[in-house]
Amino acid sequence: MEESLNKTDAEKTLINKTDMEETLNKKDEEETLNKTDTNCRILMVGLDKAGKTTILYYLKNGEIPTTIPTLGYNDEIISYKNRNFNVFDIGGLESIRALWKHYIFDKNFKALIYVIDCSEPSRLEEAKTELYKLLENDEAHSWPILVYANKQDLPEAVSPDAITEYFDLMSLGSRPWHVQPTCAINLTGVEEGFDWLASNINEKNIKMGWVLSKTDDLKKSNSHRTLLMGMNAESVYYKNLPLNLLDLSGREKVRPLWTCYYYSAKGIIYVVDSNDSSRLEEAKDELHSLLRFVELQNCPVLVYANKQDFPEAVSPDGVSDALDMMSLGSRPCHVQGSCAVEGIGVFEGLDWLVSNI
Repeated sequence: MEESLNKTDAEKTLINKTDMEETLNKKDEEETLNKTDTNCRILMVGLDKAGKTTILYYLKNGEIPTTIPTLGYNDEIISYKNRNFNVFDIGGLESIRALWKHYIFDKNFKALIYVIDCSEPSRLEEAKTELYKLLENDEAHSWPILVYANKQDLPEAVSPDAITEYFDLMSLGSRPWHVQPTCAINLTGVEEGFDWLASNINEKNIKMGWVLSKTDDLKKSNSHRTLLMGMNAESVYYKNLPLNLLDLSGREKVRPLWTCYYYSAKGIIYVVDSNDSSRLEEAKDELHSLLRFVELQNCPVLVYANKQDFPEAVSPDGVSDALDMMSLGSRPCHVQGSCAVEGIGVFEGLDWLVSNI
């Protein structure tokens, strides 16, 4: 890194794109390894209107925000007592709850915050059911659980002891758990609860694997892969532009949930398996379906015609025809041939997208 920084301007111009990416990624990895909690993700869920987003932004900014129901998710880096935590606040609307369990498969998640609106006893059974659906998953068996018994300022609020009993938390055995009475809008109890959670996250188990760069992952054909069940979210800098990339699963049962993430989107990356021509019609239908949403009407569309290394792969021009890209009119769109496992075409496509956002 130091050697690269000492190069003359003339020499720097000779550094190709791959070398620069590798240099920046090495620096990012070194910095991340010095912050043991950077990839310690905490999942925060609960029914709608429980107060999750209020708690998140109080922890982030020390003040109470004006909120609306979360239609997708919020994620923030919380710097708390010299440690960093990536907290994901997932919407609690019934149509979104199916997403909750998919985050559990991300090995970087290490703890659960469950927020309960104690002023609505009529919804406690629903909240209990949703909590135990999550806890059925083996991947979360060792997570500490912080339950915020929120809205304790309201006269009909159920007490923390009653929440403990109703949710049968004693049945969780040796798993660390804690019920914290809170009134988020009065700033009561939030920090006390987070103190407990931070002290119960096992730092030794925090996996550092995610610091591997996307560039490296793409270029290692033998790198480990799993079928995405929910989503990946990564914040990256590309040519000095900060990008928050959301990689949403393409499984049929998950696709209806794509709409939760359209709000505030500035660009679309649509990846097509060019080697599977039998599914191009299905891919076309899904693409045109999402482009009908008003939230995406001004978004440029980058299509990666992926797996071009296969002999039977449909060409980028063929993919363009199959997806009927010409019908998109004046919307900026581009089909980029790519082979992700070899890193071919990936940056070229991203160059186009960044220049059109």
